[in-house]
Amino acid sequence: MKRIFVFVFLLACIHVSAQITKVGDCKVSPDGKMIAFICYMGMQQDIFLYSLQRDTLIQLTHSANLNFDAQYKKSLNWLDDHRILFLSKHNGLVQQYILDILTNTLKTNGSSASHEYWLKYSGVNDEVYYISSRRGSQPAVFRKKMNAEKEMKVSKGNINCILSSISPNGEYLTYKEMPLGKTVLVSLKDNKIIKSKLPAKNTNVLAWAPSSEEFIYTHGTFVDDDVVKIELVLYNIVTQVSETIVKDADYISGCVWAPSKDKYLYTLLKKSYLVDHKSKETKEYDVFGSPKIWLRDEKSILFVQDARAYIFNLSDKSIKRIIN
Repeated sequence: MKRIFVFVFLLACIHVSAQITKVGDCKVSPDGKMIAFICYMGMQQDIFLYSLQRDTLIQLTHSANLNFDAQYKKSLNWLDDHRILFLSKHNGLVQQYILDILTNTLKTNGSSASHEYWLKYSGVNDEVYYISSRRGSQPAVFRKKMNAEKEMKVSKGNINCILSSISPNGEYLTYKEMPLGKTVLVSLKDNKIIKSKLPAKNTNVLAWAPSSEEFIYTHGTFVDDDVVKIELVLYNIVTQVSETIVKDADYISGCVWAPSKDKYLYTLLKKSYLVDHKSKETKEYDVFGSPKIWLRDEKSILFVQDARAYIFNLSDKSIKRIIN
């Protein structure tokens, strides 16, 4: 009976995976055992859970019977090993919701009078950071404690903003001022902007070093009316020194930093490059897609490419398909 159950369960997992037409947000759980995905099945959006230990993919939410607005899901974050925070539109506004995967229950994390976007959570600070608009003003960056109603504005002035990243130690936040795409660095300890020597436009933070003293960003430059060249740059917050990693790239699909080692990996159009930060030794891999998560075993990286998600092993160069 057990063998029959396992066989049927595996068939169900394969069937669910085959229905997915696009892979969206993804995050690994704090214990490193599970990966949550927001996936599209045509126009339908739902949350899926992959177990690294069991090698199984299950569908957590079922939105097929909901109207189009209520299916909306964005900005996955793990609060702990069994609760997922994300944005949804159940009450007409985009708000924060918490899904408990053990009890299969959904509850709100506070509420506001406006839509909320670009949600990020810091377990170190037990705070959420998001974009919202108040009283007709431009979308700004806000912060608040979990399960609290009181919020604090982070960004300055009446400028359209996009939230970019939170440092691993929870001390720094970056957001972009639009439409120029200028990256602003904020100290979360005193809620103040830190002066930096970053370019004034077309920048995007991709990955933080585990020390939280450095991050890697892209900088785009127009060389013609419709041609953009991109460089990948390492920036040190303490010294304010920039170091170019890649120049004049046509496309950079992503970059991830190892959780506890001084190594990072970036991907161009059709190849990925593993860099030792100290020695600058570089290894080339014939794997492409967008690198999303460097897993806890330190040798495996989750890649996403359209409707596919797979784990690439840096040691033996094997690929393990998760979705499609």
